[in-house]
Amino acid sequence: MKKIELRKVALSKTLSEETPAYTAQVWVDGVRFCDVSNHGHGGCDMQYPAKGKTHADIDALNAEIKATYPKESYDFGAGQRGEYELDLEALCHKLLDRWEIEKDVKRDLRNKIMFVKPDGKLYQVKLPADRAQTPKLVEMIKQKHGIAKVLNELPFEDAVAAYERSAVLP
Repeated sequence: MKKIELRKVALSKTLSEETPAYTAQVWVDGVRFCDVSNHGHGGCDMQYPAKGKTHADIDALNAEIKATYPKESYDFGAGQRGEYELDLEALCHKLLDRWEIEKDVKRDLRNKIMFVKPDGKLYQVKLPADRAQTPKLVEMIKQKHGIAKVLNELPFEDAVAAYERSAVLP
């Protein structure tokens, strides 16, 4: 499976109405592949091939994504579920969601102590002004609430995964 990533992402929440208003570069296996954008009015993404690439290359990547990535499921509500095949647009939106979560986690880890209580919910406490007091505060939170997982102490990918899990709790 090819490594597909977004770089140089610019997201405008104020312009987003139905779909995300964003621009980004799509890189495949470390090579710039195309640029994507969406105006946020509910339409499809626009995909522009990078230098040396063509729309046929984008079509081929779409076919490869559909063939190699598992189907995604979604909830209609009232207990009904559906599935769809991923394509470059859907994958870009997944990557955009992930980019946004990672951005939020990075910001929050700089300013807060984030931890998951035994009930699975995420809690945050503002870091003390005197950062030297942080270890004492973390230890006090662990003892008081029976916390085993402090996101600030985890590798970044694990902290993001814990953040995502806690965000989808009912």
